[in-house]
Amino acid sequence: MQKQFQCVYKHIENINKKFGSNILRSLGTPRGIFLGLVFDSSLFTAAEIHTSSDLEDALLRIAGIDSVALDRTGSDRLGVRLNIFAPRKIVGQEQSGLIEELFDRIENFIESYLRK
Repeated sequence: MQKQFQCVYKHIENINKKFGSNILRSLGTPRGIFLGLVFDSSLFTAAEIHTSSDLEDALLRIAGIDSVALDRTGSDRLGVRLNIFAPRKIVGQEQSGLIEELFDRIENFIESYLRK
């Protein structure tokens, strides 16, 4: 689990370095299977993404990322909860190696909004 979180934190750090700011911020401690991931709200200024539910929908629609909106958990932060311990494309076929693809998709998603 610790290796998985270290890999995730490295991806977040690389994305933040690439875009020159703290576009992404993790929440919580590296325990459990979920990662809370907060996005900088300025990323979506021109878009119609104002809530975590909007973000959850856009991530699924645009990037194919299944997540849980933080506002569904009672948080008012603009973010989502991701399963980073056992990511999957198909139920029952979890693969820790999908972390690379997950963060590639997140990076492409961010890039698409920065171009707008």
